[in-house]
Amino acid sequence: MLHRHLSHQRLTLAALDDIIENGTLADWQPVLARVRREPNGPVALRIDELLNERDYEESGALWRAFLDQARSRATVFALAGAFSSGHSDTAERHDEVLAEEPRW
Repeated sequence: MLHRHLSHQRLTLAALDDIIENGTLADWQPVLARVRREPNGPVALRIDELLNERDYEESGALWRAFLDQARSRATVFALAGAFSSGHSDTAERHDEVLAEEPRW
């Protein structure tokens, strides 16, 4: 998404704010994929910060649900990995689930 008021394409707070507020699903997809891969990474933390500070109405509810779901999945797989030490299929299944489209 080209940001008319930004001279870069980095995922800064201002860029993410613009994407959440004005972006289309096509604009959201790369950001959603990044959050799915790194649910506690820098982009997810910035989105969390924005959602806590602003009221985005419907889009905010969608982003919150997605962020919470991504973080829950990461926690479940981390716990599953801890309980099934020595099973390499856990990491492979984790990658498969992360590649799945969200069901909401």
